[in-house]
Parts: sequence; C-alpha cells; structure tokens
Amino acid sequence: GGDTLTIELVRTRDVLAVSSAGMLVRRDVWDRLEGFDPALPLFRDDLDFCWRAHRMGERVMVATDAVIHHREASAHGRRADDIAPRPHRADREAAVHVLLAHATALAAPFVALRLLLGSLMRSSVYLLGKDVNAARDEVGAVLALALHPSKVRSSRELVARTATEPASVVRHLRPTAGAQLRHGLEAVTGVLTTSGAT
Repeated sequence: GGDTLTIELVRTRDVLAVSSAGMLVRRDVWDRLEGFDPALPLFRDDLDFCWRAHRMGERVMVATDAVIHHREASAHGRRADDIAPRPHRADREAAVHVLLAHATALAAPFVALRLLLGSLMRSSVYLLGKDVNAARDEVGAVLALALHPSKVRSSRELVARTATEPASVVRHLRPTAGAQLRHGLEAVTGVLTTSGAT
C-alpha cells in the first residue's frame, strides 16, 4: 500500500479576546502593543491586550479544537501569595478599568454612569441572595475608578499610543444586548435559587 496522508483541520474564528493562559502572540505584535498593561496585574489583562490588538488592526482568533487546562488559582484564592485576597472585587475593578480605558473622553462619564447603575442592580441581586460582601464589592469596584479617573490615565495613554482604530471596531464581537440580558436573568435566577436552598 501507498503512504497515508493525514490532514488535521484546525477550525478558527475571530473573537473579542482569548485567555492569556493559552494565548499565542506574534513577537512584533507584542512589542508594538508594549505587552500587557502593568495597571492590570492579575485580571482582564488579556481582554485589554486583545482589544488593543483589534484597535491596532490585528486579528484575534480562537482555535476551537484546541484544549487547555487552567487551574484559575488566582480567581479561586488557591495561591499562597495571592495578590487578590478578594478576587471578585479585583475582577470587577479590572473590568471597569478596561472599559474606561477604551472609552473616549466624551463617552467615559456616561460609561462610568452605566457601569455604576449596572453594579447597583447586580448588588441588589447579591443582597437578595444574602451575599453582602459581593454586593459591596460590585459597587465599590466601580466607585473606586469612577471617582478617581487618574487611576486609568496610564492605561488610556497606552491605548492612545497604539490604537489606529476606534473602540467600536470590536462591536460585532461583543455580546448583544439580548445576550447580556439573558445572562443577567440567568445570574439572578442562580442567586435566588441558591438563596432559597439555604
């Protein structure tokens, strides 16, 4: 018999961001983007990096057949020297940080207001579920940055140095309003169900 030729197809698709745990980046892109933002030491650094890549005209793709295993030690507080003793608060603050860093100067106050209103709604759900700490973290994370915009200044400068496209270049890759609403309703249902079971 003749030789057998095996061809493996790796399916890819464009996405908003990929996890830093399995991220492959061309060295020239890494250098031009100046790596991860030092102002995001633990959470959402990958989201910011990928968003900046989009804004520099690059593509961000996921290999849908790839498999990785990630312990998420920081998020679950399993690191002895964990720099985020309150991972929920740190993650929410980082998420707000990224959104404000990519907002235009004109839009930033409105983005901050929208984030605050959203956090107030989520904190109400947490209070219904009797999770006071999570409720406090939700609001505190937004206020920490909305009331102190100087904390985001270096990140905004980094975005400005590398961006050739507006923040809206990723609009088609972000969840739709309907998807976000469904996710919110699922979260509310989850909290209320957990609360009722205790």
